[in-house]
Amino acid sequence: GLFSDACEGGAIWSIPVANDNCSQVEVTQIEGPARGELLEVGLYTIAYQAEDEAGNIETCSFNINVIDTEDPVVVCQPNIIMDADAGSCSWKSPSGSLSPLLANSNCKAEVSWKVVGPDGVQTNGKDDVSGFEFDLGTSTVYYTITESASGQNWDCNFTVTIEDSEAPIIECQPMLEFTANAGECSAVIDLFAPTSTDNCSASMDVYFSVFGPDNSVSESNSFSAGDSYEFSNGISHVEWVVVDKAGNKSSCWQNIWVSPDIDAL
Repeated sequence: GLFSDACEGGAIWSIPVANDNCSQVEVTQIEGPARGELLEVGLYTIAYQAEDEAGNIETCSFNINVIDTEDPVVVCQPNIIMDADAGSCSWKSPSGSLSPLLANSNCKAEVSWKVVGPDGVQTNGKDDVSGFEFDLGTSTVYYTITESASGQNWDCNFTVTIEDSEAPIIECQPMLEFTANAGECSAVIDLFAPTSTDNCSASMDVYFSVFGPDNSVSESNSFSAGDSYEFSNGISHVEWVVVDKAGNKSSCWQNIWVSPDIDAL
């Protein structure tokens, strides 16, 4: 075995005993490390020879196997939640931000990592996962430390959850001017949704509410292409709201001006 917290140990063994029928025998080590020498993990062959006064020689050998029984240790970060980078639907982890809190071994060891993304795709690497770009959703990071000689290993894992907290970008259409329908005090007008973009959502839900010239307020209406609305004479204010898949909202205002039909007066 090895000394605690070290990758070496002192090996002690009994020197072989030799007897001869005629004379004294000299026993000499001819191969391998010396008794008590600090040895690293591995298999060592120890050989001795016995020689009597007549020059007759006999040899023997045996193996010393130095093993590592002390486990390596790796300690992970706690689970973390981060916002996606501005204008992006992912988060690129800064250097050193996701390093193990502890990676220790008494012998030479290698640290490796694995990331299983929200879609189940697996990515592997070595040393530090910091710098990896995480997609929206929850990914699991696994760290493993493995000792080169003994193959002993230890692992840990944590989750990285990336959320979308960035509101969509919205721009309303310009003010529209219409004349009321003949003989009426209103006009039915086809609506056109504002232009909008989002860092994560390709499509978004669109709603509108109308604040009429008489201070009346319509309910919030879900918008679909081709929708129209009957506006009263005067200036109405339309509040447009877009909502992305994460529930982030943005709004803008559009004015609709309906003039009386002068010919009908």
